[in-house]
Amino acid sequence: MIIVRQISALDGFSYEAVDAIEQRIGQIHWPWLAQARNARLRWHAEGSAAGDVRIHLSSALQGDDFRVRHEYLNRRRHPDLRWTLHTGDQVLAAADVRVLSGWRRLGVDIHAPFAGQLIRGGHGWRRAWNVSLQTAQGHQAIGSIEQPSAFMLRQTWVLHLPADMGLPLQLFFAFLALQLH
Repeated sequence: MIIVRQISALDGFSYEAVDAIEQRIGQIHWPWLAQARNARLRWHAEGSAAGDVRIHLSSALQGDDFRVRHEYLNRRRHPDLRWTLHTGDQVLAAADVRVLSGWRRLGVDIHAPFAGQLIRGGHGWRRAWNVSLQTAQGHQAIGSIEQPSAFMLRQTWVLHLPADMGLPLQLFFAFLALQLH
């Protein structure tokens, strides 16, 4: 179990990841201005990582930095997006966010490192996402990302994902849940 929580109630751009014994194992930082790789209007220089979301693992684990980038898949009013997790030039994970109409999201398709979906769940005021693996028989649930309480001063998400998935990938799914809630 991993807990991802907002570092400060006044700062919605920085989150920390802690394990079950409250030891910090990583951080997720949003830039002040995110920029798509194929944006028409550019704020940051071409090829700059300044517009990427940064996932940093604690030095006791790996001490690595990972980048989350996005790009537009179409140019509609509410476009479909592709989010990718990078370390250097290597793509570790990719997920597409599809919009049906308006702001209503149809779903999140996971393309790498496995084929699956991120499906909105939860009930009432509590939000949740289920991670499923696509199999020949359909979709098989492999984990969930959920809020422990409906009302919180700081956003908190609890990740119930397989340990063999790897911490960078788990934090990528936590980022998607935070981005899309």
